[in-house]
Amino acid sequence: MTVLKQLPFSLVCYLAVKKFILERIQEAMKHLLKGAAVAAVVLIVLMIINMFCNMYEIHLDQTATGTISAVCAMLFYHGLIRNEK
Repeated sequence: MTVLKQLPFSLVCYLAVKKFILERIQEAMKHLLKGAAVAAVVLIVLMIINMFCNMYEIHLDQTATGTISAVCAMLFYHGLIRNEK
């Protein structure tokens, strides 16, 4: 009899976990993957810019370059997220 009383509660718990927790984890993983992709793209572009500048002996300021690349990555990421909503 106790198993039958716990059955509706266990079904409700299962559906709640499936609906709320797993969907949020999946959404968070999508955002994490997008963030990692944006970071990789920004780093590759920054490496290409640095190689080009080093070939022509142009010295870049590290503080300004790091700040600008971080801001560009944030703007690019927010642009990807805005299209999703």
